[in-house]
Amino acid sequence: MTENKKKEKTFNRQPERFQWKEGMDEEFIFPEELQMIQDLRLHFGDRTKGLSDKLILYFLLSRREEMEPTKEVLNNYLNLVEEHGWAGKRLTLEDAHILRHGHIRFHAGLYDKHDRPITYIFMENNKAKESTIKDSLAFMVYETQFTCENVPLRYLRNGGVQVVNMKN
Repeated sequence: MTENKKKEKTFNRQPERFQWKEGMDEEFIFPEELQMIQDLRLHFGDRTKGLSDKLILYFLLSRREEMEPTKEVLNNYLNLVEEHGWAGKRLTLEDAHILRHGHIRFHAGLYDKHDRPITYIFMENNKAKESTIKDSLAFMVYETQFTCENVPLRYLRNGGVQVVNMKN
């Protein structure tokens, strides 16, 4: 008698071979992931200069470690930073000044029960009408860089949670 079991999915939908396990370093990158990072660096050449392995892996994780979709999203990111003169630059709060409105708060070490980092968004402090598209893009690039620098890879593997207070 054969039993047709539905293949169980991992919580974060990443392949089982890329699951962080107790006892591993929180910043552990699997050898196959390192190879994919190198392949992406070869594909994009000098355009990835200045990007950390962890930042490139962040894009791989966002596309469940599938190369073609990762190439597309990473290419879009690289085009964005090149178009605005941010290539190879670590953006600061001066660049992403809309964060000074206080509508987004990140608390280091705050994770939900599924080990996902939590970000709080307070819409009453949002001054989007006073911001340009470039301001919003600068925030997005800053947040991506900040997250990769400050959240251990163990948690980035699981995605993230945004808690939004819609009070105006």
